[in-house]
Amino acid sequence: MNVQAGLYGLSCPSTSLCVAVGGGSGEPVVATSTDPAGGAATWTGAALSGGGDQLSAVSCASVSLCVAADFNGRVLASAQPTKSVAGWVTQVHSGGEIAAVSCGSASLCVETAGTCCNLNRPPLTAGIVATSADPLDGASAWTRSKIALSAAGGLDAVSCVSTRMCVTVGSDGIAVVGMLPTRHQIRKVLRMQSTPQRQRRRIAALLKRAGEPLTAKAIGAGRLQIAWSTARSSANRRIKIVVARAKAIFDRTGTMTVHLKLTRAGKNLLAHSIHVDVTAKEIFTPVGRAPVVVVKRFVLG
Repeated sequence: MNVQAGLYGLSCPSTSLCVAVGGGSGEPVVATSTDPAGGAATWTGAALSGGGDQLSAVSCASVSLCVAADFNGRVLASAQPTKSVAGWVTQVHSGGEIAAVSCGSASLCVETAGTCCNLNRPPLTAGIVATSADPLDGASAWTRSKIALSAAGGLDAVSCVSTRMCVTVGSDGIAVVGMLPTRHQIRKVLRMQSTPQRQRRRIAALLKRAGEPLTAKAIGAGRLQIAWSTARSSANRRIKIVVARAKAIFDRTGTMTVHLKLTRAGKNLLAHSIHVDVTAKEIFTPVGRAPVVVVKRFVLG
């Protein structure tokens, strides 16, 4: 290998590929081998185009997906780690200094950030976690969140066993275990919140507020969608009318107030109705997983 650099991270997704990362003089370097046991001659290394900081960690879910991180919290990914260093594209900046990364599969990569060696920066007061279900799809495909810790120092290492569980640790001896909820657990939470309490189903009150504030809870990061609809007969056919909608994005497990807004058609319908049979459909799409759908029915009056 003809590149003079320190190497700080290594990942071998198969016996026919190993990827090492590091750098020298602030220059990021990637070294690869398709015959790791074949000696030094089988390894090739090159500096990444575009510059940047030294790479601190790498994780390859397969020979067609490797994700790396640098000492400035930058996350890079490549679908062809052995073909071209130009194929390593910056995905997101986590906001920390020293980063670790782990890919439980091609549909889940997690990067964590902490503090290490830059004395000019204050220590982190929370661990930073960046996750993606599509690591090659750019910054918009990554979700960043903070985990409050009992001491400063951030999170310095992470390992994802699968798409169901990741464990991360900090320099102060802190360990955080993340396990994805089952579809049954998500569905149970959704069933409790897609409809308002009985005393808040009054048409007059809904019209006055132009909707209804709902307390929504999510188990884990994901996208929540709620829709109230009804059907009316017209010319020997049934027409679906969307009465109200709501959307929310969760970056972690938590509860928030979601304002369900009446549609124009919903306002017109309620203004001329004594009661309306409503079908409430709630969809929660966890990051990297299939949507979970719950349907309930109730009456507005």
